[in-house]
Amino acid sequence: MEFLKSMKTELGQWLSTDPEYIIEKCEDILSVKQGKAVSNQATAAEKICLLLDEIKKKGEGACVEFYEILKKEKAHYPGLQQHFSKNTQASSSPTVYADCSSTVDSRLVTRNRIKKDLIMHKTIQAGELNPSAQQDNLPQHWDTKPATTSVQLYSIQPGSPEYDEVLGLFRATCPCNTIIKIERVQNPNLWRSFQIQKQEIKGRNNGIINERRLFHATSYTTIEHINNNGFNRSYAGQNAALYGNGTYFAVNASYSADDKFSEPDSKGRKLMYLCRVLTGYFITGEQGMKEPPFKDRSEILRYDSTTKDPSDPTEFVVFRDCQAYPEYLITFLGV
Repeated sequence: MEFLKSMKTELGQWLSTDPEYIIEKCEDILSVKQGKAVSNQATAAEKICLLLDEIKKKGEGACVEFYEILKKEKAHYPGLQQHFSKNTQASSSPTVYADCSSTVDSRLVTRNRIKKDLIMHKTIQAGELNPSAQQDNLPQHWDTKPATTSVQLYSIQPGSPEYDEVLGLFRATCPCNTIIKIERVQNPNLWRSFQIQKQEIKGRNNGIINERRLFHATSYTTIEHINNNGFNRSYAGQNAALYGNGTYFAVNASYSADDKFSEPDSKGRKLMYLCRVLTGYFITGEQGMKEPPFKDRSEILRYDSTTKDPSDPTEFVVFRDCQAYPEYLITFLGV
């Protein structure tokens, strides 16, 4: 119970990237009525928020069962996987730091995994496990890069959890395409800009971020620019910009794999990014839009992104370049 209360914001962010997946895994916890109520929420963030509330209402037993599901399915959610990985690395030490002035003997809490996880969460927040990474605000799983470079591409080892996660998202709608390689894009400056934008959206939307894993087709002539400088909405309109003059991201890899978006080179190789995109609150877009519409009757606050059908979005358009981060570059062959 304490785990859900203390980690509600983080869980909301992590699980909102694919709410239907975790909802399905919780079908044995929720009643049919509760499951329908959760699935019928309008946005991913609202679905996860209600899911967590319903589980808390069912008591400690349901919370423990949910915790075990999260541990089992952590590979599907990068943030969740990083969280549990940090706890696993730190659990080998008999003493963990709860705050700056006190210590807790982990042997005293090994029988209560949820309590232990809460203690470790406080440890990570205090920056005790990896102070340099905490200070730099960079992902813990990034490799160390040479100090003279601003961006690096790292090939992900096939068969690793990281590789399998990206592969699974790609294969969900592109089962027949052959992947040549998957590379992690490490650009600290872009990542920090993305995190700043995330906090801005979170503050503006009362905690609602809607961070999604989406696909973006590209070509060999543009990857160098994207890897170094991120996305550029100035190029909007090169393909049909039906929902606004922003940068477009697809829910399904199969959409980005189309030859008109990811044009093959002479050897048949094609490219697309798996991105982190802050979709926030979104609404139907229109051709020619330079910014999202104002929210409700506001003359100041705008929606964060646009799409074709908010009830069943297949692609999203963002109008701020730092609203998306090109996390992985996938090189593959057409069918």
